Amino acid sequence: MADAEHTAEPIGNTLGMMMQLGYDNPTWIERSMKAGKLIRDFWTHYNDQNHRHSRSNFLSPTQVGAHDRMNDSWISYRAVSPATAVFNYNGNPTIAKLYTEIVNGWVATAMSTDGGKPKRVIPAQVSFPDSALGGTNSPNWYTASHPPGTVNYDWLRQQYKGYLLDILFVAYNVTGDAKYLEPIRLEYELAVKHGYIPDPVGPLKRSQRRGLSRSTHRPGAKSGSLPNWHRPRSNL
Repeated sequence: MADAEHTAEPIGNTLGMMMQLGYDNPTWIERSMKAGKLIRDFWTHYNDQNHRHSRSNFLSPTQVGAHDRMNDSWISYRAVSPATAVFNYNGNPTIAKLYTEIVNGWVATAMSTDGGKPKRVIPAQVSFPDSALGGTNSPNWYTASHPPGTVNYDWLRQQYKGYLLDILFVAYNVTGDAKYLEPIRLEYELAVKHGYIPDPVGPLKRSQRRGLSRSTHRPGAKSGSLPNWHRPRSNL
């Protein structure tokens, strides 16, 4: 067992890709469906608020982390990408239901204002099973606890958020319910309100950025720099 960033790599970074390269290959479909079974039966469960969340950001096929590792973190969903590939292949209703349950919990967490968190902001972690924003024993909603032997995540760095956004999109595609896009839309609006305008071009190389117009950048930013729009301000 190890942290989800690394233990999920053998399946999260390969099986989804093999599902696409070997389309219709029953070997990759079967192996990817096993990931979905682990998500449903072992890696996630219902917390104290009856929301389905990952039990830990340390996991393996036979173990999940305990104590200060008992956090649902964005990186936990690296391991689910094979199941996403199965859903994209055949619309598996069990995976659809599972993802919808998971994101219902995250939408509720995003809308929570516990601990002074601004409504609409998706925290980087939520503890399991007691739903503390920021994670187990965290001092506040945006700072995780970092005792030895843990790999917990602070909100500021925005690491691995894309894994959670992927399943928000799946839930939206399944249901057509715009509530699954609300945290994304509202976070964007909050960022723009406080002067952080995402660059639609993305993180280009330094040589590519030299030619970009200043119009794509936040007012006052240096030419060629990209806005770090996700950095928190004290007046959020």
